[in-house]
Amino acid sequence: MSEKAGVSTSVLRKWRAGLSEPTLSSLVRMARAAGLSVEWLATGEGTPDAGPSAGQRLIDLETLEDVIIRTRRISEYKSLALKPEAEARIIRLVYEFSMRQGQPMDEVSLNNIIELASL
Repeated sequence: MSEKAGVSTSVLRKWRAGLSEPTLSSLVRMARAAGLSVEWLATGEGTPDAGPSAGQRLIDLETLEDVIIRTRRISEYKSLALKPEAEARIIRLVYEFSMRQGQPMDEVSLNNIIELASL
């Protein structure tokens, strides 16, 4: 493991004993080498399994595209000038909701979120 993380065995022992902490790049190399989630290795939270994407979440591009189109259509229809940051937050929120629920957000809820973000 020390070789894969690019550190000496004595440094690895210090990390394991809690006497020092690894750098982010060392942590990422160790997680990848062991097939573990960086979050789990760093914090003990989440699941240890990094999954097939080695720490990256898979993105459903069709759902993301649908969220972007619906968000922009409503914004244009209501003549709202959303700042790019606000639009990005809406898209992320609605996309994550859709992925968790397994279905698109209803139009009334989407309208409400867009109106609140435009204030």
